Amino acid sequence: MLETQISLQKEITKLVRRLRKEKSPAEILLILKKTFPLEKLKRFLIENWHIIYDEKKRTELGAYYTPNEIVDLAKRELERLLGSIEEYTILDPACGCGSFLLKDWKAKKVIGADIDKDVFEILNFLKMLLQKDIHIVHTNSLCSVSREKFGISPDDKLIIVGNPPYNDRTSKNK
Repeated sequence: MLETQISLQKEITKLVRRLRKEKSPAEILLILKKTFPLEKLKRFLIENWHIIYDEKKRTELGAYYTPNEIVDLAKRELERLLGSIEEYTILDPACGCGSFLLKDWKAKKVIGADIDKDVFEILNFLKMLLQKDIHIVHTNSLCSVSREKFGISPDDKLIIVGNPPYNDRTSKNK
């Protein structure tokens, strides 16, 4: 079983690396969806979405894949400190492909935002695959920060999670 899973991962990775040279992330995802069993593709994409994403662009935007262990730890700590988070809105203002968003939050609302159209498309695809109720905003969260920008009322209890870009070159004032 494990050997089959590793073989499938290698096959998907090899195909993605070949396609990345000439296809957009959205096109790659459609090809993967047609080529591989959906259940196995889901598992692979949740853990390896970053291989679809252009490395040069990832570096320019300061994008970093947050390991699942870190995401799980942050979620557990929030739940431990706050107890129930059912009445909170969860916002990840630099969500990338949704490491934080794709967790099973028992929250009132889950919102993600990202500046990059490619990761926005990848996240929308993952959202559809996993049937997650996530609101996604394509925007630069580092500019014009406000609750209104994300559809969050002043009365909403808010938890901001994530791993923001630390070397984003697109938002610096010139």
